[in-house]
Amino acid sequence: MKKVFSILLLAIAFCSCHKNRNAYIHATITGQDFRKCLCCGGYILKLDNGDSSYLFFSFPANTYIDTLHFPQSVYVSYIAADSCGPFRFITLTSVVQ
Repeated sequence: MKKVFSILLLAIAFCSCHKNRNAYIHATITGQDFRKCLCCGGYILKLDNGDSSYLFFSFPANTYIDTLHFPQSVYVSYIAADSCGPFRFITLTSVVQ
């Protein structure tokens, strides 16, 4: 009985632990980052659920974003990427306008 309880407990722990969820979050792509530094470039994304701004370098495959007109309101799912100094980077997994 102890083994069954331990296996059940481990299964619940693994199933309830999600590091990167695929939930969509409302955000605004404010434009391109034209600064010239080691950690700069790409696009600036401001999440609507806080004051956080992130940088990302590319859009997911099969995504069309009009890069001539900013700001653009979108729904995104993303995973955290490495940071470089004060800059926080993300990788977009999905973008919906």
